[in-house]
Amino acid sequence: MSRPARNGNRLKLALVIHNHQPIGNFDFVVRQACEDSYRPFLDLFERHAPLRMSLHISGSLLEWLLAHAADYVDRVRRLIDSGRIEVLGGPQYEPILAGIPRRDRIGQIRRYTRRLADVFGTRIRGMWTPERVWEPCFTGDLAQAGIEYTILDDHHFLSTGVPAEELFGHFLTEDQGHTLRVFPGNERLRYLIPFRSVGRTIRFLRRIARRHPGATVVFGDDGEKFGTWPGTKQHVYQRGWLRRFFRALQDNADWLQTVRLCDVVDTEPPAGRVQLPECSYREMTEWALPPELQLEQKRLAAALRDSPLAGRLPQLLRGASWRNFRRRYDEANEMYCRMMLVSQRLHAAARGLQVDLRQAPPLPDELDAARDHLYQAQCNCPYWHGAFGGLYLPFLRSAVYHHLIRAEECLDRWYRGLRGQADRCSVPPCGDLSAVEHSPARRSATSRPAAPETVAGAAADTASLPSFGAVQGDFDADGREEIRLRTPALDLFLVPHRGGQLTELDLIPLAYNVLATMDRRPEAYHEEVRMACRRLRREEAVPRNPKAAERATEANPQRADARHDDGDAQAGRESALPRTTGRAGVSASSEAPGAAERSASRSGAGVASIHEAVRLKRPDLDRWLVYDRWRRKGLVDHFLTPDATARDLQRGRRTLGGFATAPYRVLAVTEDARRGVLRVRLRAAGPVADAMVGVTKRLELRIDRPERIDVTYTLDGLPAEPEFAFAVEFHIAGLAADADDRYFLCRDRKLGRLHAVTSTSDERSLSVVDEWLGLRLNFVARPACTWWTFPICTVNGSESGYELVQQSAAVVARWPLQPDGRGRCRFHWSLRCDAERGT
Repeated sequence: MSRPARNGNRLKLALVIHNHQPIGNFDFVVRQACEDSYRPFLDLFERHAPLRMSLHISGSLLEWLLAHAADYVDRVRRLIDSGRIEVLGGPQYEPILAGIPRRDRIGQIRRYTRRLADVFGTRIRGMWTPERVWEPCFTGDLAQAGIEYTILDDHHFLSTGVPAEELFGHFLTEDQGHTLRVFPGNERLRYLIPFRSVGRTIRFLRRIARRHPGATVVFGDDGEKFGTWPGTKQHVYQRGWLRRFFRALQDNADWLQTVRLCDVVDTEPPAGRVQLPECSYREMTEWALPPELQLEQKRLAAALRDSPLAGRLPQLLRGASWRNFRRRYDEANEMYCRMMLVSQRLHAAARGLQVDLRQAPPLPDELDAARDHLYQAQCNCPYWHGAFGGLYLPFLRSAVYHHLIRAEECLDRWYRGLRGQADRCSVPPCGDLSAVEHSPARRSATSRPAAPETVAGAAADTASLPSFGAVQGDFDADGREEIRLRTPALDLFLVPHRGGQLTELDLIPLAYNVLATMDRRPEAYHEEVRMACRRLRREEAVPRNPKAAERATEANPQRADARHDDGDAQAGRESALPRTTGRAGVSASSEAPGAAERSASRSGAGVASIHEAVRLKRPDLDRWLVYDRWRRKGLVDHFLTPDATARDLQRGRRTLGGFATAPYRVLAVTEDARRGVLRVRLRAAGPVADAMVGVTKRLELRIDRPERIDVTYTLDGLPAEPEFAFAVEFHIAGLAADADDRYFLCRDRKLGRLHAVTSTSDERSLSVVDEWLGLRLNFVARPACTWWTFPICTVNGSESGYELVQQSAAVVARWPLQPDGRGRCRFHWSLRCDAERGT
């Protein structure tokens, strides 16, 4: 045992705990996290009086705690008053700073600083940087927002060349004359606490104390790893890991003390200057890479594991920028660009009042509500994906659109108050849609739209689009124009150059985007899923736990048939799908621990981290690994072989011509203000079998039926006896597919819940009903057609394991082709969105 250090040379351990729950998460999940993690952690911390720590509670979680667990907030306040806890600030609703405009970064930080000061009665000096995503320009933003210091990862420092042996204390970084103190969080501690034994953690800290007397080492990580992550509740509390850890910290007080970040800033000078690159924690930079590069990086790291360069890998191997998630996932880019539209519009309204939103000033009620909705829509979780990140969770994506739609409603009311209501039939303008920095837009009022008005990031006309009208512009930042159409009840985004698809359909009364879907695409961990499923089938030819096997069979009756094809059911019958919920509380039909998890459990030394364990929520996930060749959106046009089935289309087979992704040419965008009719005509042509076929698609919206979309298809160039059929695919996103009050309906007959694979012939209409949401989507075809339905499910990872999540329910209208003498066919398709007002 080493000689006790003098008090002045004691190693300082800064414990930084980050507690967060995303906007849109289920109440029962947040409540469970509170009972499993937040409360018991505080229970033990209170009993060990000498210990200190820094605590960050995200704004979304704080508001939940104030409403549902006010006693927890009171306990934190008492610990702050006693000097044991320092509360950290940050952007209010936990956005990735790189994912929002600078005005919103500074505004969110200042607004949350004020909120925390009101709740806890304390001065806010430091902040938690969400997901530790960093860019050099953030130094000035944080300094302008009144922040003195933050915590990132040691990976940031290693990436810029700072040796690992120097990463103690805090460093000073500068940008444009602004300075900020930055603490490097220790990655090794993140993997030790709480997953390895207390003794192993203390030995690691003792080695640092011997080599660097008086140094400060920082542990910063999620509070949910203390009880909410899989296996940690039993390990941390029931087996006593956290109690032993806190006791060990006290027992070793002769050479080790816990401190708050503010204590270090107030007593120690910076360890040096540093210029940090664009970076995040190491795992995040890997997740941002394309799947093939993730696998290649892992192979390279494995090959160099025994090399003298192994210790330098964090400095030599770098992943991708967090912004790359918008390249990898169209869905993330669509949410981001939609958010930018709303942010720019709010900025224009505030500028009209000569108000700077960066100062987080008080605003008139409607603008303040719009700002709060916008800030909530910027919550980071639905914008990315890794072991964390909720892009694959439908309810989190839906929450983003919910708040964006509500923000626009608030802005509509604000502009209506400014301009007055001149016309009873008119609903307030959508505002400045042309002011997004990347997206010059133009109003479409005639069959030949006016020349685009160039706008340099500022609002020229806040009434550029009335609630019934159209505007063209590059709304998704891909360098090509899209069309936005709006009625008092609907808001649509149409993409001519990609199959003439609808990519967004907002039901304004419900604040719900019907098309917040998610495509199936390869992920780097899918090969791990395949291997684990094969291994599990070999190991569990005879189930070890009969009761668990029985429960799994009840959840998925088709599991017993190893030959089934991705959950096949006969046409017209319902196919089984396990219940899936979200984030920390996913219920599972079966769970198969990985080798690392089983090894840790057997040794009794700890529990496997989510980065080490392989957990399968069901044993047949590999059979659901299907990837999409086109976006699963609305008005997706197909020519099909005559023998194609619903299951074929679900799996992307037996299609002809490629019209689902073909560029459509915009023939006209016309608005008849007198009759209240808005029309868009598109056209594409291409080979189908041996024929050169043309498709003209006309969308029509009317002011007297604002909840309805009418689409007329005219097909030409058809052979006399076509050996193919025509179909229109439309997806409904994220409804609870396994609930009894969500179902398909045909002539007042329930066809099945929303995970059903069905086929009905010679029918005029089909409906999708969600009784809980108050939604009914009525699809009507003329002439009568065959209706297909099927689910789109992804296999994706989360902190609780690999799971199957239904992303959307497809409704497909399929017509046989009987062309007239000129080789033409005409079909009519309509959608009426009946919705009760949502909250």
